[in-house]
Amino acid sequence: MTSTMLSRAIGYVDMARHARRWNKSRDEVVRENARVHLSARMGRLRGLPQKLGQLLSMSDDAERAGSFAPLTDQAEALSFDEIEGALIEAWGRPLDQVVRSIDQNGHAASLGQVHRAVLRDGREVAVKVQYPEIRKAVMNDLRMLGWLSRPVGD
Repeated sequence: MTSTMLSRAIGYVDMARHARRWNKSRDEVVRENARVHLSARMGRLRGLPQKLGQLLSMSDDAERAGSFAPLTDQAEALSFDEIEGALIEAWGRPLDQVVRSIDQNGHAASLGQVHRAVLRDGREVAVKVQYPEIRKAVMNDLRMLGWLSRPVGD
């Protein structure tokens, strides 16, 4: 098991621990703390866990929806320094050969983030950037889900 897969597995265990505490505790303070930690862990893991949290934020249950709303409207974007390399690699050339300007403050999502930019010809565009390593993280998540489903699968 690779270190990335191991760290994601640990993240899933932490998520499960907080989800169990949220569901089982009768103490409202413990439940609230568990929801906060669960939501934060989902956001740090990004990918499938964050997407699941975003779905939970659309719940008819106001308590549940409020707990997971930050995963939809306050997801933390990576710094532009972390994203710039991915853009250069994807475009195969320096940024200034593609865009006249690019907003360094991105808007985060579960698998990537979006930046406003102006192309060299003056057109305004949205540049969607997949998070570095997110493909590997999602594949690891799917592998782990496969392991989890084996005991109850065919």
